[in-house]
Amino acid sequence: MKIPKSLTKQFLNLVENSNDIFITGHSRPDGDTIGSALALFLAIRKNFPNKKVDIVMKEPFPDCFEFLPSIKEIKVCAKIEKSYDLGIILESYEFSRTGGIIDISKLKNIVNIDHHNQTSDFGSNYEYNGIINIIFKEYSACAELIFDILRFWKIKFDKEIALCLYTGIVTDTGRFQWANTTAKTFITAAELLKYGINPFEVYKNIY
Repeated sequence: MKIPKSLTKQFLNLVENSNDIFITGHSRPDGDTIGSALALFLAIRKNFPNKKVDIVMKEPFPDCFEFLPSIKEIKVCAKIEKSYDLGIILESYEFSRTGGIIDISKLKNIVNIDHHNQTSDFGSNYEYNGIINIIFKEYSACAELIFDILRFWKIKFDKEIALCLYTGIVTDTGRFQWANTTAKTFITAAELLKYGINPFEVYKNIY
């Protein structure tokens, strides 16, 4: 695992101490953003049932992802006015990539998770203290990052969580063809397939 355990522990502590949790990603959400958001939603809901978790995206998700579990839990909204204890921001090295879906001041704490080779403006351009940046360009997809985070949390994986993460990896590596694909990518995918995922069904639904 490339993520320092201290970061994953800080993230876990925030989840444990938050009642209302907000998850979003960049505008025009893709398979990695959607799969990562749903995997986190399912993991938190199944292991911390007392938490209220909202997934909200600025724009609708593509119809090809309708097969993913709990996809109907994703709300599409131009602007959220509610305040949250914790905001989890996916694949948005700049807060503006979320499309202004929420004012940063409405998030008591923020965990920013990304794998792109960009400099994050979280905690630098914003005068804000409660930010944890989990940004590692060595990962092929945000979903691959989430896999390692959940494994450190000792979350019990199931087919639903695995399917969401596998979908994120497949789409963000161009079906394991792009240069960001690594040996670790295949190892992670192989681990996820142990939970009964049918790769052909994933490909058929998306492509």
